[in-house]
Amino acid sequence: MMPILSVVIPTQNRYESLLPLLRVLLAFPRQDLEIVVADNSGDNAPYRAAMGGVEDPRFHYHHDPAPMSLIANCDRSVVLARGEFVCMLGDDDGLAAWAPEVADWLKAAGGDALTASRPMYRWPGVQVRLFGAGDRGAAFLTDPRGRLRRLDPGRELDRVLRVGATDMRRLPRVYHGLVRRTTLDTLRDRYGTCFPGPSPDMANAVALCTVVQAFWWTDFPVVITGNMPRSGGGRGARRDHVGTVAAQPHLPPETAAEWSPGVPMFWSGPTIWAEATLKALAAMGPQRRSRFSFVYLLGVCRVFHGAHRADIVAAERRVAESRRVPRVLLMPAILWAMARVTAARALSLARTVAWRFGLGPFRRVDGLATIEDCMAVIHARYARWPKPWERPL
Repeated sequence: MMPILSVVIPTQNRYESLLPLLRVLLAFPRQDLEIVVADNSGDNAPYRAAMGGVEDPRFHYHHDPAPMSLIANCDRSVVLARGEFVCMLGDDDGLAAWAPEVADWLKAAGGDALTASRPMYRWPGVQVRLFGAGDRGAAFLTDPRGRLRRLDPGRELDRVLRVGATDMRRLPRVYHGLVRRTTLDTLRDRYGTCFPGPSPDMANAVALCTVVQAFWWTDFPVVITGNMPRSGGGRGARRDHVGTVAAQPHLPPETAAEWSPGVPMFWSGPTIWAEATLKALAAMGPQRRSRFSFVYLLGVCRVFHGAHRADIVAAERRVAESRRVPRVLLMPAILWAMARVTAARALSLARTVAWRFGLGPFRRVDGLATIEDCMAVIHARYARWPKPWERPL
């Protein structure tokens, strides 16, 4: 029997979060579910001690200790999937038990992909710079309104390009979303990989916009974003998610040598997403690339990464040269972008404070030791809520 949904998890040396996630997934009642782990850890003794006796035909574990990039391991995990739809999780994330039902609906609707609003879970020890002390483990929820909409992937991509790919917004994606496996096969045939850029999440999302036809979005939670202290999300929360491009071992080896001229030459969330987007856009032609806002990206970098001013100024000069104008004529647009970024930052900080204190529609649940505790809260809260995919189209 072909599984309706394959949940694939590329992982490396993070058994403290992987093992609780596997316990969550193995407790799902659906038998037409597949769980695939692509483990690139050097020593998998913790896995063997904890999971060596598991005999569940839905579960497939593949260990390869050979050095490989994150992109290569992500590709490996997708190739191993057999389900009609594929959902990729990080090893610190969570998935709701009704995810196979979403895949059932998507198949019946003839959909290629679905993405959803995501609650967030901060693992114990994650420090938020705004508040200092580390969390004890907390879920951050916003109750859904039950919306389910069909979106135009091209239009969603244009929205992302207008902000220099500094926000993924509602793009289709296999990471934290559901995508038909044959659609991923088409993507691999076109690009040679499902992740044609140095950041697998953004590269895949941008590239999927060239092959996805029927794309849906819902505000009902399906995937729960996890942030643990050693993950990118955890590092971003304490604002140390930045460094030298060449010093990032998880990136493909050619990343620094092939870095795009208009992107500041340092590794951070905004710059690596921008670089992944530009690499994915390379196969789409100059018209789509021309919609990418280098100005907005530079504004984001100036607001959040002022310590890298020399790299930012160098990128500004390269953008000005490509437009055949002096850099000084580019500065008013960058300053306006900085004002927009600062306003968006203020709204984000207000939302963070609201979540911290449970104000308005924002809910916070503390004292959750692992993703198992978080998913118990999610299931208890939303299991009996009417699901938008249960309504007639």
